[in-house]
Amino acid sequence: MRRLLEVRIVRWPGKLAYVVGVIAAGWVLGSLLRALGAPGVVTLAIGQVLDLAAILYAARVFRGRGEPVAPPRAWWQMTAWAPAAWTIGLVALYGAITSLVVLFVPNPEFAPYTATPDLVASAAITTGWLALVAAMYLHSAGRSRRAPAREQPPRFRPMVR
Repeated sequence: MRRLLEVRIVRWPGKLAYVVGVIAAGWVLGSLLRALGAPGVVTLAIGQVLDLAAILYAARVFRGRGEPVAPPRAWWQMTAWAPAAWTIGLVALYGAITSLVVLFVPNPEFAPYTATPDLVASAAITTGWLALVAAMYLHSAGRSRRAPAREQPPRFRPMVR
């Protein structure tokens, strides 16, 4: 287990491969659970627990440009820089609010609209999951601002001739 936390993914192709792999694994697991007859709410809950684990693991092993690679991140730090944490946190917060709006404000385009128990449970699970993700990233962004400043590296490296 300790070796898994010592992995570091620094370059963007590795990060992209990780994200695509997590999405593919979630899709395969969800398809398998549905094929076995698991209710949609159970499949959603299991998928979101595994997605949360993937997010937490990525926060431990991903490293940003200019960030020290070897030492572990602080427990609260989700990204290398505060702007990334603000962006991800606000997008997740928007998703949580949208999930609530979809549940409580019927859309006539989807008539007849009925709030079935499965819909209510799915919306509650999704809202809670997105709110938790938003809280983690926004907390990280707030603490990153108060943490001792590191110099952010330049966006582009000058060409050496």
